[in-house]
Amino acid sequence: MRKSPFSNCPLSGGAYGPTRVQRASSLASSGQQGYRSSFVLRHWAQSLSLGWAQPGRFSFCFRLFAEIQPPHPRKSGRTSSRQDGGLPLELHLAGEVADLARADLPPGTERKGERMLPLDLDPTTWMELPPAAWEELLNLTGESGRLKRGPFDVGAFWRSLHEKEPGPALQDALRCIHQLGTDDGRELIVQAAKDQNIELELSDEVPSRALAADLWVRSRHQGGEHLARILLLAGVVAEQVSRPRSSFEYVGSRPLTATLDRRKLEDAVIAWSKANKKHEAVEVFIYAREDVYFCEVVRGDPMKRVVEIRDGHRSALDFRPAVSDHIRYEPATGRISIATRAPRLREIYKRLLGSMLAGDETFFSDSSVCNLRPLQEQGAELFARLPPDILRVHVTELRWQRGGRDRLAVYGRDCFDVLDDLGARLSEGHVTEAKLKIYFVGDPPRADVVLRAPNRIEISGSGFRDEVIRRLLSEVGIRGSAPGSFAALDTWSLFPYRHHLGLWRQRLGSRCDASVGSGTLRAVILDGVANPDAPPGTPELAVEQLPDGQRLGVSLEPPTLRTLTATDYSGYELNWAVVAQAIARAAGLSGPVRAVESWLWQVGQRTLGSAQVNVMLATRLPPAEAALVMKQHAGGTRPVLVVPQDCTCRPDITPIVRVDPFASAFTDVLPRVVSQLGLQHEVPVRLWCSEELVLDTTTGRAWFGDQELPSLAKQPFDFAVLVARGRGQVVPKNLLNDKLSPSRPDDATARQAKAAFLRAVKASYQDAGMPWPANAPDIFPSQGGGYLLNCSAYVHPPQNSRVPSSSPVAGQ
Repeated sequence: MRKSPFSNCPLSGGAYGPTRVQRASSLASSGQQGYRSSFVLRHWAQSLSLGWAQPGRFSFCFRLFAEIQPPHPRKSGRTSSRQDGGLPLELHLAGEVADLARADLPPGTERKGERMLPLDLDPTTWMELPPAAWEELLNLTGESGRLKRGPFDVGAFWRSLHEKEPGPALQDALRCIHQLGTDDGRELIVQAAKDQNIELELSDEVPSRALAADLWVRSRHQGGEHLARILLLAGVVAEQVSRPRSSFEYVGSRPLTATLDRRKLEDAVIAWSKANKKHEAVEVFIYAREDVYFCEVVRGDPMKRVVEIRDGHRSALDFRPAVSDHIRYEPATGRISIATRAPRLREIYKRLLGSMLAGDETFFSDSSVCNLRPLQEQGAELFARLPPDILRVHVTELRWQRGGRDRLAVYGRDCFDVLDDLGARLSEGHVTEAKLKIYFVGDPPRADVVLRAPNRIEISGSGFRDEVIRRLLSEVGIRGSAPGSFAALDTWSLFPYRHHLGLWRQRLGSRCDASVGSGTLRAVILDGVANPDAPPGTPELAVEQLPDGQRLGVSLEPPTLRTLTATDYSGYELNWAVVAQAIARAAGLSGPVRAVESWLWQVGQRTLGSAQVNVMLATRLPPAEAALVMKQHAGGTRPVLVVPQDCTCRPDITPIVRVDPFASAFTDVLPRVVSQLGLQHEVPVRLWCSEELVLDTTTGRAWFGDQELPSLAKQPFDFAVLVARGRGQVVPKNLLNDKLSPSRPDDATARQAKAAFLRAVKASYQDAGMPWPANAPDIFPSQGGGYLLNCSAYVHPPQNSRVPSSSPVAGQ
């Protein structure tokens, strides 16, 4: 009899035994007609192997949910290890199953470090409710113990939420007040009531926060089911359009030991406010948990004036809004995160905290801590393996930047599937922003995470699972050290190849000036420039020209403007036409040199033995249909594709020749073409050998550099062959004399043969109207009673095996 997978489960005889699981399975199979549901179980061994649970503890945490999937199979495309289809349909067991992850802990304890107060719950929103409303709400949720037999206090309430995780009812109430207690939330409530054909009388005399709290309380009483439905519908939209405080992370150069003192921070913020003529009313709340400090700084915003209607008359009302800024401090990693709706305050907090905690206001200077490169390289596969309490991660929004102006925004259930369907070249440019939708086991069902390079991480709608999300982002490499700038992976990733000279110098080094001089890099006015006032990795500013000719750098996210100088917007572009023409000249190709596709240049044709070869150049990653497109442009000839040497091409495209597009010469292109096509026995050796000296013993022909040596006699030819086969070692004169002229008793034969060879080289270059190479006189220097080779060479056919061209003798 087959053993049940639940046989060894400590809870198999109780609430989570086979009967309960079978009931869940039956629920999973009761989907709508036309859809297939699958019941998924994840064994605790997975959580052990992934490091999300400690060995010896029962972190079983089955994934008990059904997945609604369309009846038709997905289109073939990028291989994916995860199930595709609709959103997870949580079972009635979801809340109970989520508790299994903590089943091994003593009663009344929590697994620390996993659930924290959500970042998007601004404490100032709670201050808008009167104490009586909070007391009623806490009594209704069964959490009146947080009041500690005293009047409601915001600070004490905030600390209690950190000390003890609120129950599902209180979590739901806090989310409702936060998301629907706004003007937009009020309008969503009205729309939801209309959608349900429910008459809902809402008074404009009741503030939005109080209205949301009152509706939630009423929905929990008997007969309030219709209100619960309205709040549910309105909350779905409110969660999508909520605007959480933007969180920016910074990391110092070393771990810290200093604690975050409430009084010192409060005094520092007050002192700065006073020195800068800001409002000095500041209140600070701090709580430490698991060596991580969480802080809320409640302060006054600048004065605002609105026109109010009071007693039927119009009047002006001046007031100063209270706002809260969130600070998170990790001493062990020397990292802070700052969430504030006032961008100018980020630098202020960063300097204050650096001075307080490290004695250096510039300590938290590294802002490159959100790295989207792993997401760009791996796509949705980055989240193929997840911790037990996360069901699925969807990449629902992507923002892509390519060059200065090319920006692409993609929205979908799986953005990478959309990009694949569109044939987008994911290696070009870089991801600047992404939105993740994370689905959990239990409550809350999901969270949204916005990631923006280089240091912005926003978490909303997660309930109390922010730390779970942060840990996931760290595990997959997103939350960590990001590259200081958008480093190119290969040449194709530089498209559209218009960049500041500094980037070209970084990539080419000493060859940069030569590339400018040859025209491979040509001067252009850039469409986008880096913002020198922003952290490295920040998306570029778009260059706009004013009517007076002055150029301005602008950005909408965040709103930024900066006057630009010629140095700022001057750049250089890789000129592929120059590269293609240089290849055509070096390979002796004929025909027009022109771009035939957005990614393909036709370089020219040449007859090599029995083959008519058509050489093409790929300036971007070839698409899926590239082989067919090349065949059409070749018109019956044999296409050969030239690609940059650092780029990986499609495996179905052959043959391929790799070159350095910034090379000073392309003399090795034709030899590589001959080698790739296997035409060595159909064409002269010189065409497929790139060595400086080539000697063909089957025909008696010799070449040095670009010139054949037609006047070379047999004796100097044999001399060159003997010395070349010496593999860079000294060949004695007596051996050379015996081979060249055994009948002569003197040693003049070798010396005369060398002189004749050099005369043949000089004559060949003179006949071509070219100066002979400067190294020609030193091809065969005399040393130790003999001669040796002082250049790369190849003797055909080789006696043994070919020697790499980097050696003194390239072949034998």
